[in-house]
Amino acid sequence: MDTIVVVTEGKIKVVYIQIAAITQANVIQKVGEDLLKAVDAWNKPKIVINFTKVTHLSSSFISKLVVAMRSVKEVKGTIKLCCMRPAIQEIFKITKLDKVFEIHPTQERAIKSFKSGIFGS
Repeated sequence: MDTIVVVTEGKIKVVYIQIAAITQANVIQKVGEDLLKAVDAWNKPKIVINFTKVTHLSSSFISKLVVAMRSVKEVKGTIKLCCMRPAIQEIFKITKLDKVFEIHPTQERAIKSFKSGIFGS
């Protein structure tokens, strides 16, 4: 099974995480690797990561997201997150990563924010 699915929406790549519970070390490793492989292949990427299917995640996975963010910023790209369940969004608030990542309530708002400069939900 694919851990992520990537769909192109114009100039924006939408990454759909396909795993509900990203808590076990092997799953965290695989999703993280797949995500990094995808973002490393794009030049000046505009990326939206869709969390619709994610019900649980660990802090180890969040560190993989931070690594992906750094990798994307190095090539002048941007990552935005969307469609988080309240419990997942709370983790980002507690860790103050909601100040690091743009988090949008819907995929449509995340995509629109690339054009309009809207930040956050």
